[in-house]
Amino acid sequence: MNKFALVQRFFVTVFLLLSSCGRNPDVQVIELSNNTVSYDETIHINNCGGKADSEQTASRSFATTIEGGAEFKAGYQMIVEGGISAKYSQYRNTTKSMRLLAPPGTNMEFVLRWSEEVHAGNVTVDGSTGTYEVRVPIAVEQVSSQDLGGCSGGIVPVQPTSSGEAIVLPSPTISSFVPSLQSDSPFREHKTTPIVGTGVLAQGTYSDGMAPFSESDVSGHLNIQRMRLEENPDGCGIAYFSADKVWFGSSVKTTLTINDSAVGTINQATGRHGYVFDIHINSGDKICVTYFEPSGFQVVFGEDMYYHYDSYCYRGHC
Repeated sequence: MNKFALVQRFFVTVFLLLSSCGRNPDVQVIELSNNTVSYDETIHINNCGGKADSEQTASRSFATTIEGGAEFKAGYQMIVEGGISAKYSQYRNTTKSMRLLAPPGTNMEFVLRWSEEVHAGNVTVDGSTGTYEVRVPIAVEQVSSQDLGGCSGGIVPVQPTSSGEAIVLPSPTISSFVPSLQSDSPFREHKTTPIVGTGVLAQGTYSDGMAPFSESDVSGHLNIQRMRLEENPDGCGIAYFSADKVWFGSSVKTTLTINDSAVGTINQATGRHGYVFDIHINSGDKICVTYFEPSGFQVVFGEDMYYHYDSYCYRGHC
């Protein structure tokens, strides 16, 4: 056999070996189920000794779990993960997050409700089969928040009654100012706004926001629900209080919807303090705000709302 024939045979052999080694295995991803699940997460932020707000962001992202991977040939695990990721490529960059704030001198507990799409099925590669699960976050909402107390300096604890309804226990160490009105009534004189919108947002009331409550004072009155761009980036949330008064603020023309029905539109900026409107909300209602980009919005309601609204400017937020 001449030298040329030997060289030719050598290169043919190398080519066949490389072709065999480089062959892409056939990955089959078969989805067997697709469900939406919801679950609650409890987060604690202890800011008892803090001098400023303590911030924490909770987030969920696209995630894949594979079982039976030990049955796959060496080096196939990444190929299998790539095949699954390719099938659900439209979800790969999906992330949902919620920003949580604990005021100074508080021991806060937050309950978040996550909703996810769960895709599950079988994945097969070169005759070996395993199972997979893909979780895609679709929504997050803040279900509740409360100050658990226990901080030094007389922080007010929130305790449940026998009926399960939260009540706020007064503490004489919080403030020397003791209001004579109930918490669901204004603490300052309210004036009527001009016509600022349509529907339930046509006309509201406002105060000077100078009720003498400090941040520590209002931290003991947390029977409120607050929706903002930070906590509700999609503009929507589920009401866990029933209310007839709503504190609403926006710097742009904004529409409010309840259970997917538009109930009013603000046609002008409300200023940082915002206004209080007569709006009936039932616990469990879906509350949404639209056209709030880029400056955000604020929706607050609950029996302690006036503690926060009527002291907003006194606390330096106006």
